[in-house]
Amino acid sequence: MARAKGDRPGPVVVDPALAEPMEWYLRDLEAKAGSPGPEAAVFVSRPGPAPTGFVAQGSSWPVAEGWYPSERDLLKLWRWLIYRTAFGNLSSIEAQVFTPQP
Repeated sequence: MARAKGDRPGPVVVDPALAEPMEWYLRDLEAKAGSPGPEAAVFVSRPGPAPTGFVAQGSSWPVAEGWYPSERDLLKLWRWLIYRTAFGNLSSIEAQVFTPQP
């Protein structure tokens, strides 16, 4: 994230829906949750079209993945305990980085 911010002045602005999952990644940077504005050096949100005045920097990347068994299936739970691999429904949170247009 520091590389995307570069020497641009201003905070990293994060979509409020991603504020909690992004806390660890932004711990050393000036960051705030909210809408992108002219003061934002970088804007991080869920993948989608770029906000007005911003351009996407590459494709989206996973921030977190989670798995919770949808039913009480001991075989799936046993596989997870042994192999640490989720079998079934996997949920993922992805983010995309946007920077101001030059």
